[in-house]
Amino acid sequence: MFLGTLAGGLLAAPALGPAQPASQAARIGFLWGGTLNPSLLSAFEDALRERGWMSGRNLTIEHRAAEGRSERLPQLAAELVQARVSVILTSHSPSTQAAKRASGTIPIVMLGNGDPVRYGLVTNLARPEGNVTGLSVLVNEISIKLIELLKEAAPKTERVAVFVNQTNPGAAPFLTDLMSVAPRLGIKVRPAEANTIDELDRVLTALTREPVNAFLRSIAGPLSTSTSSSEGSSRPISPSSSRRSSSW
Repeated sequence: MFLGTLAGGLLAAPALGPAQPASQAARIGFLWGGTLNPSLLSAFEDALRERGWMSGRNLTIEHRAAEGRSERLPQLAAELVQARVSVILTSHSPSTQAAKRASGTIPIVMLGNGDPVRYGLVTNLARPEGNVTGLSVLVNEISIKLIELLKEAAPKTERVAVFVNQTNPGAAPFLTDLMSVAPRLGIKVRPAEANTIDELDRVLTALTREPVNAFLRSIAGPLSTSTSSSEGSSRPISPSSSRRSSSW
């Protein structure tokens, strides 16, 4: 949906010619909560190329990556505004919020955020209004379904550790929704705060000393800030897995 809008609206298909000076080339901004997602970026550039837009010729793509440090997002969003980009693409809800605070006029396109209404990004899904549009994923509902499937697959599961990043605005509503269904499943949710990937070793080590059967990772957890996926997942506990990269 977005690629067609971008190519047909903000960036009408051009006639290819010599490379344009950087000051004249169309400019797109990416605001990443974590690091760049090579596969997503490659597909994006391929789609633009099919429509006559080539990075380095008639298009400039400005990347700003917070690398999991949410406190950097406001400054990075401001840099994109100062770079005079025509549109800002955002990888998750915190980056979208930062972009929205930085500009109320530059179009902002979400690439799979959480509930944009709940996070105050749009007024409603049918008519977003303002300058934010794009794709959203009902992350909380997916995570609830995952924990239901976990209980079905392992009926003896009684205590699940859930990683949360308190700097992520989705953390509180995520836990609220999860804890609302946990009692009927006979599961106790053990929130495990880890605001950065570096904190995972400490948290995982502590969890091995507790009666926890499994853990749940979601967009509200620390791993979600280093990738561009909105999905949650469940895994058995293993301290050594904290350094493993995650594909979002």
